[in-house]
Amino acid sequence: RFAARWKSWLWCVLAALLLAGPFLHLPAGAAPWTIPVPEEVLVERETGDYEPAPAAPGLHSEDVITQNPDGSMLVHPVGHEDAYPVLVPVTETVDLLPLAAGLWAAGVLVFILRQLGGELVFRRRVRRWAVPVQSEALLSLYQSTLTEVPHPPLFVCHGIGTPMLAGLLQPRLFLPREDYTPEEAVCVLRHELTHLRRGDLRRKLLLLAANAVHWFNPAVWLLRRE
Repeated sequence: RFAARWKSWLWCVLAALLLAGPFLHLPAGAAPWTIPVPEEVLVERETGDYEPAPAAPGLHSEDVITQNPDGSMLVHPVGHEDAYPVLVPVTETVDLLPLAAGLWAAGVLVFILRQLGGELVFRRRVRRWAVPVQSEALLSLYQSTLTEVPHPPLFVCHGIGTPMLAGLLQPRLFLPREDYTPEEAVCVLRHELTHLRRGDLRRKLLLLAANAVHWFNPAVWLLRRE
């Protein structure tokens, strides 16, 4: 339903929202339900001791709370002394939030290291194989294509399989070969310069950042691919 340009902008807006999401806080509302809790529910064990039922006992502001050596709390009712003291056991809970945060951070780190590793491999390949284009005809076609766009340095690199524009701060255009027909060369050069004119390298960085933060979400991988 949308042209390629509008779809590209839509993906960028979604990626920006994904990156801003952790910093956006929606107002929290109150649940419209009231759950009644019994004031005191005591269950007798075979030993004769008392422990609270699964529902938490109700406490009053006047009650006196003391702590037993085993870590449990003993509640002494004030104003309703006819009730038994309520023994509130201390239960240990495992907070899963730090564990989840550590897992998320590890995933982000692995994603970033993988991207940096691929960048280093690409740079090594380019340093080994890339040389400036020598064909005068190809250089002439290059300079006459999309003259309103700045033309980055043009290289031929036999270590790549497809023409590509690379370099966020200092872009360069790489071709896998020089022996294009004039028609092929115009299509290839115009295509890569259009990437430069549209700022696709900056958009790719935005999508990579969103993918790194939301590495656990398959929909973000699909968004980045699209």
